[in-house]
Amino acid sequence: MDINEPIPYRWTLGWDEGMVSPRPTVNRLLKAMIEKNANEMERLFQQGASIKRTDKETLQRVLYHVLDDYDVIACLVRHGFTSRYGAMIRRSDYYADDECWSPYAYGSGLPGRAWSMKSYKVLKLLVDEGFEKMYFSIKDQFYEAEKLSYEREEIEVVKLFLENGRLTTYYDSYFRNHPNNKITKFLQERPVIKRRSALLDPWLFKKIPEPQLIKVGFFGKKAAQEKNDRILADYKDRVAAQKRFIEQAGIDAWQKEVKFNESFSAELADMAEEIRRNRSKR
Repeated sequence: MDINEPIPYRWTLGWDEGMVSPRPTVNRLLKAMIEKNANEMERLFQQGASIKRTDKETLQRVLYHVLDDYDVIACLVRHGFTSRYGAMIRRSDYYADDECWSPYAYGSGLPGRAWSMKSYKVLKLLVDEGFEKMYFSIKDQFYEAEKLSYEREEIEVVKLFLENGRLTTYYDSYFRNHPNNKITKFLQERPVIKRRSALLDPWLFKKIPEPQLIKVGFFGKKAAQEKNDRILADYKDRVAAQKRFIEQAGIDAWQKEVKFNESFSAELADMAEEIRRNRSKR
């Protein structure tokens, strides 16, 4: 019997009529996930189990229930569970949707569901793979985990997204609504956040624009100059993170995505050629 084939299974997690398929389709890997048995999952992967061979809709239903288990999600990540751009780094033809499904057939973003379960280690694991949807559902009610997290001043959650390429400008609307929030005060100083990846950078497949510096006047000159220094340092770090991504994903794969989004500009072509030259010197 093929290890990835469906097996008889007594499903107890609910399957709303709003789901596309009339019933779940479980195989051995999904069974091990439901039972939160990471050791069995690892054994199955070693024997040829594949995430790609699971039923997609059933996988999304199962994920809803197991995003509080770090070992289960870490095992999936080790064996190829990643986002679209994470798959480019892994040189993989598989990537997962950034969503899971509740028993009532309502969607939740993977990070959002992990956050709602207070599973912060899993949240970090997912965001590091390029997942970013931070909404979640409870029955038929939807919530914005990002908004709730910001209101609760969970600064480490914001830093996690910034470390993976999100821009501080993403939070501009939060500044207006929460002027005295400690996260607002932190971000308005334009801190330099060392990026571990560029997966969430909206300019990942564009030439990153040079930053706008603060005008330095007579009053507050020192503070303005210090902030400009931080802005420039952050810009350099952002460009470096993008170049690391291009090298990891491969220039050809990156250029293909650029062309898919818009015409390939001369500036981007020059940047790709510079990376090629630097690699040839190693």
